Amino acid sequence: MLSTGDILTARSVNISAVNSGDFGYPFRALKNLLASADITYINLESPLLPACPVLPQGTIFCGRPEFAKSLSESGIDIANLANNHSTNFGPDGLATTMDLLNRNKILTTGVSGPVYTQRRGGAYAFLGFNDIGGPYTGIAAADAGSVTAQILLARKNARQVIVQFHWGNEYTHKVTDRQRELAHLSIDSGADLVLGNHPHWIQPLEIYKDKLIVYSHGNFVFDQNWSQTTRQGVVGEYKFFNRQLVDARFIPVYISTAGQPQIATGSMIPTILSRLR
Repeated sequence: MLSTGDILTARSVNISAVNSGDFGYPFRALKNLLASADITYINLESPLLPACPVLPQGTIFCGRPEFAKSLSESGIDIANLANNHSTNFGPDGLATTMDLLNRNKILTTGVSGPVYTQRRGGAYAFLGFNDIGGPYTGIAAADAGSVTAQILLARKNARQVIVQFHWGNEYTHKVTDRQRELAHLSIDSGADLVLGNHPHWIQPLEIYKDKLIVYSHGNFVFDQNWSQTTRQGVVGEYKFFNRQLVDARFIPVYISTAGQPQIATGSMIPTILSRLR
Protein backbone atom coordinates (compact mmCIF):
# COMPACT_ATOMS: atom_id res chain seq x y z
CA MET A 1 0.00 0.00 0.00
CA LEU A 2 1.15 3.53 -0.76
CA SER A 3 0.05 6.70 1.00
CA THR A 4 0.99 10.28 0.11
CA GLY A 5 0.99 13.72 1.64
CA ASP A 6 -1.81 16.24 1.10
CA ILE A 7 -3.19 16.63 -2.42
CA LEU A 8 -4.61 19.98 -3.57
CA THR A 9 -6.48 20.33 -6.87
CA ALA A 10 -7.37 23.98 -6.28
CA ARG A 11 -5.80 27.43 -6.72
CA SER A 12 -2.77 27.46 -9.03
CA VAL A 13 -2.92 23.67 -9.58
CA ASN A 14 -6.47 24.04 -10.88
CA ILE A 15 -5.62 27.16 -12.92
CA SER A 16 -2.71 25.41 -14.67
CA ALA A 17 -4.86 22.39 -15.50
CA VAL A 18 -7.74 24.51 -16.82
CA ASN A 19 -5.45 26.69 -18.94
CA SER A 20 -3.52 23.76 -20.39
CA GLY A 21 -6.34 21.21 -20.51
CA ASP A 22 -3.92 18.76 -18.84
CA PHE A 23 -5.44 17.52 -15.58
CA GLY A 24 -2.97 14.65 -15.29
CA TYR A 25 0.13 16.84 -15.12
CA PRO A 26 0.40 17.05 -11.29
CA PHE A 27 0.66 13.25 -11.02
CA ARG A 28 2.58 12.40 -14.19
CA ALA A 29 6.13 12.19 -12.85
CA LEU A 30 5.11 9.67 -10.17
CA LYS A 31 2.21 8.00 -11.99
CA ASN A 32 4.06 4.69 -12.36
CA LEU A 33 4.94 4.67 -8.66
CA LEU A 34 1.36 5.41 -7.56
CA ALA A 35 -0.03 2.72 -9.88
CA SER A 36 2.50 0.10 -8.76
CA ALA A 37 0.86 -0.62 -5.40
CA ASP A 38 -2.03 -2.97 -4.69
CA ILE A 39 -3.71 -0.01 -2.93
CA THR A 40 -2.89 3.71 -3.04
CA TYR A 41 -4.58 5.78 -0.33
CA ILE A 42 -4.53 9.60 -0.42
CA ASN A 43 -5.96 12.63 1.37
CA LEU A 44 -7.81 14.86 -1.10
CA GLU A 45 -7.98 18.45 0.16
CA SER A 46 -10.31 19.83 -2.53
CA PRO A 47 -13.94 19.16 -3.50
CA LEU A 48 -14.43 18.60 -7.23
CA LEU A 49 -17.17 20.67 -8.84
CA PRO A 50 -18.42 21.40 -12.39
CA ALA A 51 -18.89 25.06 -11.48
CA CYS A 52 -15.61 25.40 -9.59
CA PRO A 53 -14.45 29.04 -9.72
CA VAL A 54 -10.89 29.42 -11.02
CA LEU A 55 -9.27 31.40 -8.20
CA PRO A 56 -5.53 31.97 -7.65
CA GLN A 57 -5.65 32.34 -3.87
CA GLY A 58 -7.74 31.89 -0.75
CA THR A 59 -8.59 28.92 1.45
CA ILE A 60 -11.95 27.97 -0.06
CA PHE A 61 -10.77 25.10 -2.25
CA CYS A 62 -12.18 23.29 -5.26
CA GLY A 63 -10.98 21.68 -8.47
CA ARG A 64 -12.58 20.77 -11.77
CA PRO A 65 -14.30 17.37 -12.20
CA GLU A 66 -11.64 16.25 -14.69
CA PHE A 67 -9.27 15.68 -11.78
CA ALA A 68 -11.32 12.62 -10.74
CA LYS A 69 -10.38 10.82 -13.94
CA SER A 70 -6.73 11.86 -13.71
CA LEU A 71 -6.53 10.62 -10.12
CA SER A 72 -7.96 7.27 -11.17
CA GLU A 73 -5.64 7.00 -14.16
CA SER A 74 -2.72 7.75 -11.84
CA GLY A 75 -3.46 4.69 -9.73
CA ILE A 76 -5.37 6.22 -6.82
CA ASP A 77 -7.72 3.67 -5.24
CA ILE A 78 -9.04 5.35 -2.10
CA ALA A 79 -9.43 9.04 -1.16
CA ASN A 80 -9.86 10.23 2.40
CA LEU A 81 -12.31 13.16 2.52
CA ALA A 82 -12.22 13.67 6.29
CA ASN A 83 -10.52 17.05 6.33
CA ASN A 84 -11.33 20.73 6.82
CA HIS A 85 -11.80 21.51 3.10
CA SER A 86 -14.07 18.74 1.75
CA THR A 87 -17.18 20.73 2.68
CA ASN A 88 -15.91 24.12 1.46
CA PHE A 89 -18.91 24.07 -0.90
CA GLY A 90 -21.30 22.49 1.56
CA PRO A 91 -22.89 19.04 1.70
CA ASP A 92 -23.83 19.27 -1.99
CA GLY A 93 -20.20 19.85 -2.93
CA LEU A 94 -19.16 16.87 -0.83
CA ALA A 95 -21.82 14.66 -2.45
CA THR A 96 -20.76 15.75 -5.94
CA THR A 97 -17.12 14.99 -5.14
CA MET A 98 -17.96 11.53 -3.83
CA ASP A 99 -20.05 10.77 -6.91
CA LEU A 100 -17.28 11.86 -9.28
CA LEU A 101 -14.65 9.81 -7.46
CA ASN A 102 -16.84 6.73 -7.14
CA ARG A 103 -17.78 6.85 -10.83
CA ASN A 104 -14.05 6.83 -11.54
CA LYS A 105 -13.58 3.75 -9.35
CA ILE A 106 -12.06 5.60 -6.39
CA LEU A 107 -13.49 4.65 -3.00
CA THR A 108 -14.11 7.45 -0.51
CA THR A 109 -13.63 7.25 3.21
CA GLY A 110 -13.97 9.63 6.13
CA VAL A 111 -17.67 10.14 5.47
CA SER A 112 -19.73 7.15 6.59
CA GLY A 113 -17.80 4.52 8.51
CA PRO A 114 -15.26 1.97 7.28
CA VAL A 115 -14.68 1.37 3.58
CA TYR A 116 -13.58 -2.12 2.57
CA THR A 117 -11.65 -3.45 -0.39
CA GLN A 118 -10.55 -6.96 -1.26
CA ARG A 119 -6.90 -7.58 -2.13
CA ARG A 120 -4.93 -10.82 -2.31
CA GLY A 121 -7.55 -12.93 -0.59
CA GLY A 122 -8.39 -10.63 2.27
CA ALA A 123 -10.49 -7.61 3.23
CA TYR A 124 -8.80 -4.32 4.10
CA ALA A 125 -10.64 -1.60 5.99
CA PHE A 126 -9.94 2.12 5.61
CA LEU A 127 -11.20 4.89 7.88
CA GLY A 128 -10.70 8.64 7.94
CA PHE A 129 -11.29 11.20 10.71
CA ASN A 130 -10.99 14.97 10.81
CA ASP A 131 -9.71 16.82 13.89
CA ILE A 132 -9.35 20.30 12.34
CA GLY A 133 -12.27 22.70 12.87
CA GLY A 134 -15.82 21.58 12.36
CA PRO A 135 -17.91 19.66 12.93
CA TYR A 136 -18.69 19.52 9.22
CA THR A 137 -21.88 17.92 7.95
CA GLY A 138 -21.10 14.53 6.44
CA ILE A 139 -17.48 14.37 7.63
CA ALA A 140 -16.32 11.89 10.29
CA ALA A 141 -15.12 13.85 13.32
CA ALA A 142 -12.24 12.53 15.42
CA ASP A 143 -14.12 12.16 18.69
CA ALA A 144 -12.99 9.29 20.87
CA GLY A 145 -16.27 7.39 20.91
CA SER A 146 -16.67 7.44 17.14
CA VAL A 147 -13.04 6.50 16.50
CA THR A 148 -13.26 3.51 18.82
CA ALA A 149 -16.64 2.34 17.52
CA GLN A 150 -15.67 2.53 13.85
CA ILE A 151 -12.36 0.74 14.37
CA LEU A 152 -14.03 -2.03 16.39
CA LEU A 153 -16.55 -2.48 13.56
CA ALA A 154 -13.81 -2.58 10.95
CA ARG A 155 -11.77 -5.04 13.03
CA LYS A 156 -14.62 -7.56 12.83
CA ASN A 157 -14.73 -7.47 9.04
CA ALA A 158 -11.16 -6.99 7.85
CA ARG A 159 -7.72 -8.54 8.16
CA GLN A 160 -6.08 -5.09 8.24
CA VAL A 161 -7.43 -1.78 9.53
CA ILE A 162 -5.77 1.43 8.26
CA VAL A 163 -6.80 4.72 9.86
CA GLN A 164 -6.01 8.19 8.51
CA PHE A 165 -6.34 11.43 10.48
CA HIS A 166 -6.39 15.08 9.48
CA TRP A 167 -4.83 16.59 12.59
CA GLY A 168 -2.09 18.57 14.30
CA ASN A 169 -0.69 22.05 13.76
CA GLU A 170 0.42 23.44 10.42
CA TYR A 171 4.06 24.19 9.57
CA THR A 172 5.74 22.37 12.42
CA HIS A 173 7.62 19.10 12.91
CA LYS A 174 6.29 18.88 16.48
CA VAL A 175 3.62 16.27 17.17
CA THR A 176 0.91 17.45 19.57
CA ASP A 177 -0.41 15.62 22.61
CA ARG A 178 -3.79 15.44 20.86
CA GLN A 179 -2.27 13.64 17.86
CA ARG A 180 -0.61 11.10 20.14
CA GLU A 181 -3.82 10.60 22.10
CA LEU A 182 -5.82 9.83 18.94
CA ALA A 183 -3.11 7.62 17.46
CA HIS A 184 -2.73 5.55 20.64
CA LEU A 185 -6.51 5.28 21.00
CA SER A 186 -6.74 3.96 17.44
CA ILE A 187 -4.14 1.26 18.05
CA ASP A 188 -5.66 0.33 21.40
CA SER A 189 -8.99 -0.07 19.56
CA GLY A 190 -7.53 -2.40 16.91
CA ALA A 191 -5.92 -0.31 14.14
CA ASP A 192 -2.93 -1.87 12.36
CA LEU A 193 -1.51 1.35 10.88
CA VAL A 194 -2.19 5.02 11.66
CA LEU A 195 -1.46 7.68 9.02
CA GLY A 196 -1.73 11.45 9.22
CA ASN A 197 -1.77 14.64 7.19
CA HIS A 198 -2.58 18.38 7.46
CA PRO A 199 0.61 19.93 8.96
CA HIS A 200 2.09 20.38 5.42
CA TRP A 201 5.45 19.47 6.95
CA ILE A 202 6.81 15.97 7.52
CA GLN A 203 6.56 14.87 11.15
CA PRO A 204 8.40 12.10 13.04
CA LEU A 205 7.39 8.47 13.19
CA GLU A 206 6.37 6.55 16.30
CA ILE A 207 6.07 2.87 17.08
CA TYR A 208 3.45 2.18 19.75
CA LYS A 209 2.70 -1.38 20.89
CA ASP A 210 4.56 -2.64 17.79
CA LYS A 211 2.29 -0.60 15.49
CA LEU A 212 3.52 2.21 13.23
CA ILE A 213 2.23 5.78 13.40
CA VAL A 214 3.09 8.25 10.61
CA TYR A 215 1.99 11.63 11.92
CA SER A 216 2.42 13.57 8.66
CA HIS A 217 3.65 12.73 5.16
CA GLY A 218 4.07 16.44 4.33
CA ASN A 219 2.77 17.70 0.98
CA PHE A 220 2.41 15.77 -2.27
CA VAL A 221 0.52 17.98 -4.76
CA PHE A 222 0.29 21.53 -3.40
CA ASP A 223 1.09 25.11 -4.38
CA GLN A 224 2.80 26.25 -1.18
CA ASN A 225 5.94 27.34 -3.01
CA TRP A 226 6.99 29.92 -0.42
CA SER A 227 9.29 27.54 1.49
CA GLN A 228 11.42 24.46 0.90
CA THR A 229 9.74 22.58 3.75
CA THR A 230 6.22 22.94 2.30
CA ARG A 231 7.54 21.62 -1.03
CA GLN A 232 8.77 18.40 0.56
CA GLY A 233 7.04 15.17 1.48
CA VAL A 234 7.32 11.42 1.57
CA VAL A 235 5.37 8.65 -0.09
CA GLY A 236 4.97 5.86 2.44
CA GLU A 237 5.18 2.30 1.15
CA TYR A 238 3.63 -0.17 3.60
CA LYS A 239 3.89 -3.94 3.15
CA PHE A 240 1.63 -6.42 4.92
CA PHE A 241 2.03 -10.16 5.36
CA ASN A 242 -0.72 -12.24 6.90
CA ARG A 243 -2.17 -9.99 9.61
CA GLN A 244 0.65 -7.56 10.24
CA LEU A 245 2.70 -4.73 8.80
CA VAL A 246 6.14 -6.17 8.09
CA ASP A 247 7.94 -3.36 6.27
CA ALA A 248 7.76 0.39 5.72
CA ARG A 249 9.79 2.46 3.27
CA PHE A 250 9.66 6.20 2.69
CA ILE A 251 10.30 7.74 -0.71
CA PRO A 252 11.30 11.45 -0.49
CA VAL A 253 9.57 13.77 -2.95
CA TYR A 254 9.98 17.41 -3.89
CA ILE A 255 7.29 19.59 -5.50
CA SER A 256 8.19 21.70 -8.51
CA THR A 257 6.92 25.26 -8.84
CA ALA A 258 4.17 23.93 -11.11
CA GLY A 259 2.81 21.72 -8.31
CA GLN A 260 4.19 18.44 -9.64
CA PRO A 261 5.92 16.11 -7.14
CA GLN A 262 9.04 14.28 -8.25
CA ILE A 263 11.40 11.90 -6.47
CA ALA A 264 13.96 13.99 -4.59
CA THR A 265 17.61 13.88 -5.58
CA GLY A 266 21.01 14.73 -4.12
CA SER A 267 21.34 16.38 -0.73
CA MET A 268 17.55 16.77 -0.49
CA ILE A 269 17.16 13.04 0.20
CA PRO A 270 18.83 12.91 3.66
CA THR A 271 17.32 16.28 4.57
CA ILE A 272 13.77 15.10 3.86
CA LEU A 273 14.19 11.68 5.47
CA SER A 274 15.73 13.22 8.60
CA ARG A 275 12.34 14.81 9.31
CA LEU A 276 10.97 11.34 10.11
CA ARG A 277 13.32 10.84 13.07
